Amino acid sequence: MTWGTLLHFRRSATAAAASMLVLGGLASTAHADSTAPSSPAVKKTAFQPAAANASSELHSCKTTGANGYVGVYNFHPPQNRVKIQLSVKDTLADGKSVGVRVLTKARNGAFKAWAWHTASGGQGTWPYWNTYVDATSDRGINFIGVQVARFVGHNVVNSCKSWH
Repeated sequence: MTWGTLLHFRRSATAAAASMLVLGGLASTAHADSTAPSSPAVKKTAFQPAAANASSELHSCKTTGANGYVGVYNFHPPQNRVKIQLSVKDTLADGKSVGVRVLTKARNGAFKAWAWHTASGGQGTWPYWNTYVDATSDRGINFIGVQVARFVGHNVVNSCKSWH
């Protein structure tokens, strides 16, 4: 799975793949937040289900006003550095910001909730970030999850989590 594959999947999920993802509005058009970090060009390729590409994962969840995901590329636990894509969609015109962050857990049980990636562009915005997470212990990263939330200022109003 490539960055382009994740982006293509995000925008045009098939019926079979959509059952793996709890995001609303998957058929939305282009990236609505022009302030998001730059990312590689979108390569139009078909999404490969998890069975066909077991080293890639997609974790998503939906809460009132927001839904999002973390896409993981080439994941073979335990791993010290993992390439990921995060995305969050604001689904309510309520003036609240939305955010997404990756969650990791090492074999020794060490848990880390990474920094929030937030969007305040309003309903319908759907920014994404391509980045990496590094292990916080010598045991590597064994599990990856996602947390999606809605905010008033820096305070979480509501959120959801999803783990593999």
